[in-house]
Amino acid sequence: MVEVSDTSGIMFGQQNANYEGQYFRDTDAVTGRCDIANATSTNSTSADGGFPAVVGFNSQDLLDGKDLSAHVMAAYKEGATIEFYWMSANPVTGGDEANCTGEPLTNLLPGGSGNSAWRADLDTIGNGLKSFTYKGEQIPIVFRFLHEMTGTWYWWSSGCSNSTEYAPAWNYTVNYLRDSVGVHNVLYIYAASKVSWYANETFVDWYPGNSAVDIIGFDRYQNVAEYPTSVLSDCQTAVAHGIKLGKVVALAETGISMGIQGIKNTNFFTDDFMGLLAEDELCGQIVYALTWANYSPEKYWVPLKGQTTWSSFAEMYESDISIFAGDKRWVSIQKKIGMGNKPDTGEDVL
Repeated sequence: MVEVSDTSGIMFGQQNANYEGQYFRDTDAVTGRCDIANATSTNSTSADGGFPAVVGFNSQDLLDGKDLSAHVMAAYKEGATIEFYWMSANPVTGGDEANCTGEPLTNLLPGGSGNSAWRADLDTIGNGLKSFTYKGEQIPIVFRFLHEMTGTWYWWSSGCSNSTEYAPAWNYTVNYLRDSVGVHNVLYIYAASKVSWYANETFVDWYPGNSAVDIIGFDRYQNVAEYPTSVLSDCQTAVAHGIKLGKVVALAETGISMGIQGIKNTNFFTDDFMGLLAEDELCGQIVYALTWANYSPEKYWVPLKGQTTWSSFAEMYESDISIFAGDKRWVSIQKKIGMGNKPDTGEDVL
């Protein structure tokens, strides 16, 4: 991803892009539908529409036994980078991600009461991630876990835990996936929340160390009035520290809180989002920005034709400030590093 950081554009990503949209659910990856294609096509079939350069998936689906192979392969064949995030359950109590009971960050370590549950989940997720292959080769995956630790809403975050507990848990998880499960096709992204507010906490107190982090990420949601200033400040802070740490930087998850369906600014994507970041000296160096999933016409982060922000989305898509799958710049990088779609050899392995 270093090559992307050196280009003039930022990769655009979306969560569940080929799984769900405002008007579709493709649980078996049989239709090839995607709201970005729907938004950028010139005909009713969406056949000539675009596709995100990054597609996010949910690790919980692997734990629930869902087979995402077809979705992952379809996205990868289109030229997308694949990202999985994990909203992990409390390994001590089995409660959800907001359940703080039982000192879970400490007890997920060997000898702790949550270690067996943590290892079981890592076994399932790790085996799932390394099973994704295309034409006989493992698909590279960006893995985001224990994220937004500078917030207060998760059992691994500052509201329930502390920085001295965090690094051992992070490093144990990375080492277990690599050494015990044998996962070698993963890049680990460390993604704090509101990093311009909590710069020292993010990059000093909670940081688990360069050897266990591949990408510096940051997550930012905000109301529409404060979003441009907040995301730009976070981005500048993250990139400045990424340069010091020798890491590429990504906007790992972002958007207007609760969706963009209520936005009245028709120029949102060019003025307040991608254009704002791409034209900044520091933020123009981030590798990707991933928006959230489209759930329905009442809650979405990528607009369709006729919706208020669509015209600026289409302008962003056509411009050099953004990189989508199929962009010549990204295709050239993929060929250089041996990623993405390859000439058919007769072998197509899931």
